Amino acid sequence: MKLTEDDYQELADQIYEGGQIATIEGDEYLEVFYDYEEESYQEDDFRLGYGNGTGAWVTTAVNLCVNRWSCTDEDGKETDCDFDECKLQNYLTGLRVG
Repeated sequence: MKLTEDDYQELADQIYEGGQIATIEGDEYLEVFYDYEEESYQEDDFRLGYGNGTGAWVTTAVNLCVNRWSCTDEDGKETDCDFDECKLQNYLTGLRVG
């Protein structure tokens, strides 16, 4: 399976808490098991004197740990895949931070 930029974006969109994500290309299936943590803070505008009181949560960092992944065909046989954990982390960071 050759993953595209859209595939990485789709996978990043699925990540919340710990769990499992997947994508299908033709007759190939990529499954990724992971742990996920997010660091954030809540804006406290009243303390800083701005007074607009948004109270929004601001994500400052994300940490993705891929525990294992597999790529199989429709018969359950392993296939080649160019999955890159670092590339997925970069997409996730761009999606959630700042």
